[in-house]
Amino acid sequence: MLKETAKSGMDGLWGSVQRLAAIGKHVGVAILAVAMARTSLWGGIAPLGAALSAGVAKKYLPAAAIGSMIGYIIPSGQISSLRYTAVLLAIAAIRYIISGLKGVGKNAVWSAVTALFVVTGVNLASVGADFARYGAGGVAEGLLAAAGAYFISKASNYKLNLVNPSIEQTASLLITVNIAVVSLYNVSIDGVSLGRISMILFILFAARYGRTGIASICSVTAAGMTVIAGGGAPMAVVICLLGLLVGIFSSIGKAACIIAGVSVAGVWAIVSMGSREALCFLVESVTAGLIFLIIPKTVTSSLSTIIAPPTTTPDTKGLRRTLTMRLGFASAALHGVSETVEDVARCLSISKKPSFATVLQKTEDEVCKGCTFHIYCWEKQRKVTVDAALGMSDAIRRCRPVDLADVPDEFCERCLRIERFEDALSKNYTDFLSDINAEKRISEMRSIVSHQMDGIADMLEELSDEFRTAQNYDINQASRVAAALKEIDIRADECSCVVDKYGRLTVEIRLLQIPEMPINRARVLQCLQDVCERDFEPPEINRQGRTYYITATEKAVFSVDCACTQFNQGNNQHCGDTCRYFFDGRGRLVVIVSDGMGSGGRAAVDSAMTSGLAERLIKAGFGFDCTLRLVNSAMMFKSTDESLSTLDISCIDLYTGKTELFKAGAAPTIVRRSGRTGRAECRSLPTGILHEVGFDKAAVTLNEGDILLMMSDGVCTDGTDWICAEVEGWQNGGAKQLSERIATAARRRRHDGHDDDITVFAMVLEKAI
Repeated sequence: MLKETAKSGMDGLWGSVQRLAAIGKHVGVAILAVAMARTSLWGGIAPLGAALSAGVAKKYLPAAAIGSMIGYIIPSGQISSLRYTAVLLAIAAIRYIISGLKGVGKNAVWSAVTALFVVTGVNLASVGADFARYGAGGVAEGLLAAAGAYFISKASNYKLNLVNPSIEQTASLLITVNIAVVSLYNVSIDGVSLGRISMILFILFAARYGRTGIASICSVTAAGMTVIAGGGAPMAVVICLLGLLVGIFSSIGKAACIIAGVSVAGVWAIVSMGSREALCFLVESVTAGLIFLIIPKTVTSSLSTIIAPPTTTPDTKGLRRTLTMRLGFASAALHGVSETVEDVARCLSISKKPSFATVLQKTEDEVCKGCTFHIYCWEKQRKVTVDAALGMSDAIRRCRPVDLADVPDEFCERCLRIERFEDALSKNYTDFLSDINAEKRISEMRSIVSHQMDGIADMLEELSDEFRTAQNYDINQASRVAAALKEIDIRADECSCVVDKYGRLTVEIRLLQIPEMPINRARVLQCLQDVCERDFEPPEINRQGRTYYITATEKAVFSVDCACTQFNQGNNQHCGDTCRYFFDGRGRLVVIVSDGMGSGGRAAVDSAMTSGLAERLIKAGFGFDCTLRLVNSAMMFKSTDESLSTLDISCIDLYTGKTELFKAGAAPTIVRRSGRTGRAECRSLPTGILHEVGFDKAAVTLNEGDILLMMSDGVCTDGTDWICAEVEGWQNGGAKQLSERIATAARRRRHDGHDDDITVFAMVLEKAI
């Protein structure tokens, strides 16, 4: 019972507070209306009260109309007061009549149209016979009222809790504030205008938190309102220049904004030879700058949320669908081209394949035509003639002179042109061998190109799958992150939250404006963790020119202590083994070890090419099988000489400890897991031998303290049992000490008379701090 009574009392108190707040808003609108109605613009017109009544939200219309009426009546009982009273009554009546029409009541265009026709109509009706003299002024006042009503209507629909307001909404709010500030323009102390101080102050805020674009909108509006309120054209130009320079220097900080504004006013004072108007403007600029400097940061932070440009949060669903569709189509097309090339090549090989029968036909045509024994040799004794040609061809193929023993005796005794026959057969058979070699080379090249096209098609297919399933942009979370960063005075121009196919989150932020204070990594980290409800690694902050990039990835469970030790063969300057490792940006450590054929410079080139190409492809996001296929094609295409190298890849997921091993002709990998040691061996061939090559694969899940040891074949010439024993007994040492111990022992154990390059890469899994 007591609890219910307390709850009822709190609800009643909260209701009273809300009612008082609502009454306060209506009173505030009425006071603003009084001030705007009493504001006399250029030519003695006063359309601002009518504009406010036409543009304000319907629930504030009574307060705006009553306040404007009071403002118009208070100065005097002149006929203009009656005219503006008629305008207000007409606007209120029209707005209440059309408020029930769908799409009209809250439409800014209808507010402008209402103000235009009412103000213009009443003005033209009041001038009567003096239409030619006063008609243009009445129309001009109607246009000013319409413009004011439009922007006030837009601003009245502005919601302060918008995360990413549009530029149009922000500009309308700025213009409306400047219209309201005009009511203070003629409030001055010895020529120093309170309205101009307010305008300059607002330009400083707009420049600092909205940058050049917002500052330009604010300064141009202030300049226009200055002219309308009776200020001179020089002052309007100076205000425009002030807004432009303040916006340019806004990224440096508050002090730079103030100095830029005061400098513009000071230059005008000097150029105008100390005119009273320029000196007053200088005093106004200094005053506005001091106020801007001492305003608390809590106030400026809330204001920056209103006028700062919207943060871009990419929505890539439509683009992703289009991109994946096109990549899939391109992949299918490349596979189709490869198959078509193979089919056409098979058809052409059937019809144009080099044949020994062609050699015989050409030799017969060149030598035997016109011979007395032509028909006898090539028809009745064709077998003897062909045997003679085969014997001569065998000698030609073996690159030795043709001997009588190569030719049947019967043919030697019968043939009248045996020397010419031998010369023609030698030429035609040599051409035949050249055609065969060329066809073989073309077939190899065609096969390599076909495999490369298939490899590219597979790459495109993997990219299509990657774009379709691997990444997801969480737009709502990106908006929440941008809003939270604004609260700590970091205004992001672009913010994206990317969830990869493993469910891991990466936050990427771009800042075009240099922050007022140095970026506090701890605050950014805490902000991200609070909003995203995940643990992150300390964010990386990079600067390129005047642009900052903040990247934060989800915190990994493990880290890896890794080290490599290498010994060259003999006195060689180059090691034939190459070892590379890198993080792929998805929380995985990838290690590549390649052993080139032989040793020295040639082997170093082969292994460097294999590992370098594999690293580039994997970093680009391609799968390991696709990478092997392309590396193999590149090795086969690299030169006409035999060129091969092993490819050994280990991929450790630092979030789960899952480790995948991929081996092509590589030496065994030693794994110590939970104190027990095992080995992953390879039966597949190295790259650069056959067109079709594949990985031997294995997978294991590692935990804290587990060890992975990769090596080249120069380490295990004495077997791997001793290596397993060393790794299993390893205690209280890092990866560097372990790799050095294994490599040194392997070099000491060589007793077969052959030296080789030695590479040992050791990894020890640790808990991430």
